[in-house]
Formats: sequence, structure tokens, C-alpha cells
Amino acid sequence: MPVANYNFQIKLTGSSYSHGQGGQTITPAREITIQEALDHLKTRPNDRFMRYHLLKSLTSLKEEGIKLAVELFKQEPSLPLFGFLVKTGSSSSQYPAVMAALQSPGRQAGLEMFRRHPSPSVRAVLKGEAIGLTSIWERYFSLNRERHLAFQSIPSFSLPITTDLLPIKGETAVNLADFKPEVSASISFRTGTGLRTVKPMETFARLESVKLLSDNDQPISLAQYHGTYFALFFTPSTRRVAVGPHEHTLTGTGHGSGKGLTQQAALVSAVMEALERYSAAEGVGNNWPDGYVADLSLTQKTLAELRRDGLAALDPNQFNLEYPYENEPLHWVKGEVKNGSGESPIMVPAQIVFENSNLDEVEVFLTSSNGLASGNTMAEAKLHALLEVIERDGDYSMYYQPARTFALSAEDKAIGPIIQAYGAKGLSVQLLDLTTEFGVPTYRAFIHLHDQILSGSGAHLDGRIAAFRAICELNTKAFIYERHNRSLTPAAEQRADVRTMRFETLPSFSTMNVEEDLALAERLMIANGLSVVYVDLTRADLGIPVVRAIVPGLDLPPVISRRQVKHLLEMFGNEGQLSDQP
Repeated sequence: MPVANYNFQIKLTGSSYSHGQGGQTITPAREITIQEALDHLKTRPNDRFMRYHLLKSLTSLKEEGIKLAVELFKQEPSLPLFGFLVKTGSSSSQYPAVMAALQSPGRQAGLEMFRRHPSPSVRAVLKGEAIGLTSIWERYFSLNRERHLAFQSIPSFSLPITTDLLPIKGETAVNLADFKPEVSASISFRTGTGLRTVKPMETFARLESVKLLSDNDQPISLAQYHGTYFALFFTPSTRRVAVGPHEHTLTGTGHGSGKGLTQQAALVSAVMEALERYSAAEGVGNNWPDGYVADLSLTQKTLAELRRDGLAALDPNQFNLEYPYENEPLHWVKGEVKNGSGESPIMVPAQIVFENSNLDEVEVFLTSSNGLASGNTMAEAKLHALLEVIERDGDYSMYYQPARTFALSAEDKAIGPIIQAYGAKGLSVQLLDLTTEFGVPTYRAFIHLHDQILSGSGAHLDGRIAAFRAICELNTKAFIYERHNRSLTPAAEQRADVRTMRFETLPSFSTMNVEEDLALAERLMIANGLSVVYVDLTRADLGIPVVRAIVPGLDLPPVISRRQVKHLLEMFGNEGQLSDQP
């Protein structure tokens, strides 16, 4: 019998909790044996939930799990077992047996299993050298990001690149400063962590009428730390999907986290995040995907079929993918695109729009909440969604460099006490400038502890808001770190040559108006040859504007990109530090 019910839950423990994020797990609602999972996947090979459950079950058995998978695969070759053996066998003591099993169906059958496997990380093994290249870059990037090891300090540092990743000579960028924006005559409300069209108390009053919230009896977690507030808001949720052969129900608890200068601001932030995640969750409401203000009915076709029908569609190969999209059938929803030609409708792959997508199709994208935001108005939601995309791009495509770090001094009544509180513990709050060639202020705030580096990121047209967002996120992680009964012990060696910048003098290009800032950010993207795609996720039963913003060409994991190479070359000032052969 196919499995129809899953439980999902938010876990605020372990590494997820220490990073200030809720790690979501999805498991079958009853105990499922490995054989039951394999039987289920025979008719539903694209069921991502069951495939991950099978991998987790086999992995938990360690070496015995690999032995079992080898025997089962020899008896009856299947895609899920093939994927498990490909991903785990190379590092196992069972490697010879794994290779013999994988080769047993024959070369052509094996290649076909690679191509047909629904997971891009398995299909990507076909790329061979590119996988090795990415793993080398990931290793160095992790050392740079997590341990602040500057590339220049690594003896004989050299990274392999392929010629297709070299930046285009003479390519220039349009910078935000080029627009010379002026402060608007109509100023929006500034919360410290962003611009809003109304004050938090007005948003709070509006939220009290939302039935999902008024019927909610889940606990609210609220804490204060170094002058800022951190809130967690939980919502019970049932999600039902009935699309093709995939029919399942998920039950569990969703959540949103928020931060702010006041309890009310933090709570509003947490509730709004909970609502945006609820709105973006696949299967919410009755008869999903009904229930949205916009028409989000699903269309299952290939990209080529959509274009033959005369429809504009977002090409997945515009993104950095583990494995190229090969015109497989996908589910699509309607969105809108803004580019140099104006604004027009566009079809968007559903799996990049909805969270925890588990439709009957191959995986192309990594699931992510990037670019998902809510707001008091649609313009406000779009602005915050677009800024998050820009922030993640800077966070992923830029590098730690000592020359780009600085300490803050501040007379600001909110920031000043935070810096002093860390100083009293022997810690210096430093900022790493992650601003890219587009010029949108983007910072990572961090403190250097004896066992790790805690950090938080933020981006905004106003550098002060970007820095404050980064510091608030850092505060949240420091609070959670201390809550685990660990004191904030500084690293034995702290850099003494860090320059200091005044918070009040950080660059600002904001008009201080939500609508005008949105128009400015969109103009910046378009001027750099990028398109901005939006999908309206506003639920009719909530009435709270929610949107997903997507900008093809801005960086996200999992593979190395031309922009990452470009930024690295700029850091060294020449191309001699990199080899041109993989």
C-alpha cells in the first residue's frame, strides 16, 4: 500500500537551533520498513519525502545499511537504492562490493539510472570533473566563511577553474550609487530593522483579526538579549496534496521567528514570517492550490511545450544548478517578470515557489525560503523579498577579507548599548562588508569566540538598516548559544588592526519610502541585465500580502559560479593565482 500520510515537525535542537533556525523534518506518520519504502517508490519514484526517509533509514544502519542496500540492489535494481549507493559507497569500506553492485545491471542501464534519477545530486555525478571542482571550492569557501581563513594566508593557494567560469572581459556593473537617489517627500515608518508602511502596532491590530492566529493556542516564545527582542511563533498546520499519483497529507507545526527593538515589533515579525511560510507551503488550505488571491493553478509541461504554446517561461538553466535541466515535464504556476522589456506574465517552476515541494517530477532546484516575504502591502512584501535575494547573493558570492572588516562605534541609542554589552564580555562586534558590484549595502556581523564564529547578515538600501539587521540576527544566535549554558568566551587571539567606522556614517541610498525603494532596487537589477520575477502567494483566507521574489543570475549554492570566480579574481587583483585547468 502506498504511504499517504506524513508528519512534519519543527526541531529547535542541535545545529539548527544553534544557528537560530528551525530545522524541519518530514517523516511517515507510521513506522515504515525499508522494504515498504522501496515498494512505495516503485510506483512513485519522485516522492521526495519517502526517498529521503529511505536514505535516512539506510544511513542509520551505517555499514550494515550499505551491505543491505548492496544485496537488495543485486536482487532488484532500483533508482532509490542506486542513488544511495552512489552517494555513500565511495567513502565506505564496502566500496568494492558497492562498485560491483552498481555495475551489475550493465553500463547502459547504469547510465540510464543516472539520467533518470530524480535527485540532481545523483545525476550530477555524470559531470565528473565538475563535481570535483565544486568540492574543492566548497572546502576552501567553508574555511574562508566559517573560520575566517583568508585565502592569501594559505601557502601555495591555488584553485582550479574551467574557462567557462572566467568572467567576461570588459564587463561592467551599474552601481546603486550611480542613480543618485534622494530622500522621498513621503517617508515610510522606520523600525530599525527595515522600512514599513505602517507602525508595528497597526500591523499587530490587523493580525488579530486573522482566523489562523485567533484560533491558535500554541505557545509564543519571547526573549530579550542585549537590547533587542527575539520571538518564536508556532502555528498548527495540515497540508494536503493531491496532484497526479502524489496524494499525501502532512500534519505538524509551522513556525516563524522574528526580531526587533520592542516586544511588539519582534512578535509582529515572527507572526508575519509564520504567515509567509504558511502561505508558501505546498498543500495548505482546501483543494490546494486553490485559495490564493492570484490564479496559481498548476500546469504540467516541459519548457519546450510551454514555449510552443506561446507562453513565456522561466528557464531553469538560468540558475546555478547541480545538474542541467533537460526539458523534463515540470509543474508551473503563473508569475510576473520585470526586465528591460517592461512587465509581463511568466510561467515559473512550482518547485522554486513552494516550500517542501513534493510533486511528481524530477528535482531541479534546492528547496529554499530565499526571496519569500510578507508585508502590510504588496510593495512592502516585494521590497523585503528582493532585498533578501540580494543579501543571500552577497553572502554566497563574496569572501572574508581582513581588509573588508571593520568594528563599529555608535552614538545611536539602539546600536551603541549592544556594542557596549559585547565589549563588556571582551568581544568586539565586527562587520564584514559583503556589498557586491551592484552597491546594495550588505553586511555580516560577527563575534569571534574560542570555539566558533557567530554571525548574522543583512542587506538594505540604507547601510544602517543593513548593519542593524545583521547585528540583530547575530544577537539571536548569541542568545541561543548562551542558552545552551555556554558563556561567550572570546577567542584567545583577537585582531588588533581592525579599523573602526561610525554607524551613523554607513552609506545610505534609500529614499526612505517603501514604494520608491522597491522601484529603485528593481531598476538596479534591470540595469545590470537581470530580470526580477514575482509570484503572488497571498492567501484569500489570510489577506496578508505574501510574495516569492526570484532573480535568475544572482548566486546561491550549490555550485561554483562565474560571479564567485570574478569576485575572487578581483580580490587577488590578477588571474595568476588561479589555474585554468580543472
